[in-house]
Amino acid sequence: MTANILNNFIMGTGPTVALNPTSVSFGNNIVGAKSAPQTVTLSNSGSATLSISSIAITSTNAADFAQTNTCLGGSNKLAAGNSCTISLTFTPGALGARSANLTFTDTATDSPQSVALTGAGAIAAPLVSLSPTSVSFSNQNVGTSSSAQAVTLTNSGTTPLSISSITITGTNATDFAQTNTCPSGSNTLAAGSSCTISLTFTPGASGARSSSLTFTDNAADSPQTVTLSGTATVPTTYFSDGFESGNLNAWTLASSDSTGSAAVQSTVVNSGSNALALNNASGQYAYIYTALPSGPQAQTFTRFYFRFGSNVTNGTQLAIARNSNGGNVWEVDYNASRHGLDVYFWNASGAVYAVFSPNNAMSANTWYSIQVQDYQTTTGHAQAWLNGTSIGSVDADLSMAAPYARLILFDSTPGTIYLDDVTVSNQ
Repeated sequence: MTANILNNFIMGTGPTVALNPTSVSFGNNIVGAKSAPQTVTLSNSGSATLSISSIAITSTNAADFAQTNTCLGGSNKLAAGNSCTISLTFTPGALGARSANLTFTDTATDSPQSVALTGAGAIAAPLVSLSPTSVSFSNQNVGTSSSAQAVTLTNSGTTPLSISSITITGTNATDFAQTNTCPSGSNTLAAGSSCTISLTFTPGASGARSSSLTFTDNAADSPQTVTLSGTATVPTTYFSDGFESGNLNAWTLASSDSTGSAAVQSTVVNSGSNALALNNASGQYAYIYTALPSGPQAQTFTRFYFRFGSNVTNGTQLAIARNSNGGNVWEVDYNASRHGLDVYFWNASGAVYAVFSPNNAMSANTWYSIQVQDYQTTTGHAQAWLNGTSIGSVDADLSMAAPYARLILFDSTPGTIYLDDVTVSNQ
């Protein structure tokens, strides 16, 4: 045999063993119970017949693994280009990690070859696996809710998991909230199955905030926890006017004598004692504007309240955001034919994106809350809300050569419209 191996090496010919796979993992298996079989294929990829002397399981926990094969029998030879299979099972004799090798002795030059075998002995019980084990929320303004983040709970054990409770506990528990798809009550999570917990962060005060997502169940290590953390920031207000001063000193009025009127009045108000009234006769228009005192801002929320009188039958622009170069950033229009809102967003190249409220969403003599979000970046986000309900969003390049710097309140329809509680902030 030694001469044959030497000849094969010198001549560059002979059998070659290829093993697939080169390692086998059985995962967790109950102690004393046989696993489902897994297969290893031995191929002779050489140019001569392979003679196999033995196939054996060796090393530390050899007794935990067993094999049967189609390789040995008859002449124990495997012709060039042919394959045979080895079927493996795992019956752990004790708890914890178990390992061995499937070892081949043959006439190939690299004999012996081996396949690594691994598995773990487990008891018949559920096992909770959580991913991730900690969740961190980025800066969030006080009183506002973050986007949701998910935690996945997997039953990695061998029997059903009964979940008694999923709660948020710890120092700032009220700042975090969760919803989940996990079974409750008499329902269980089957072995190998998963469920999802969706988490949000709504800080009640500024600074670092923390808590824990806690699971109580029938797993041996119950309760399990996921660490929750976040940082709360105080919103920055760039401009705010509820017209409570009784004047328009925070604004610049249109100078043309042909315009309608803009005045603070106390008869129709959303909150407080005063609100703005813009009034026109046919063919007139009225507007006021203000520059953001803190300078141009690229990421903003603009909020205001709007009401139109029964004498308003035509549509009008309501609010216009301009950049420091005078270009349009966004615009909110009242569409009288639809009795709703049309909101438009621009970018530096002149592309226009629009969102629309449902038809018949507005009627005369009623106050409406309008909010516009605009993040002027190449991966920008814009959104509009009517009475707290989103009417649509845009995710696109919303970048500008210059950011939002001026807010205009505008009315070009005959009749009277009212505006109140105007705020521009970063949240």
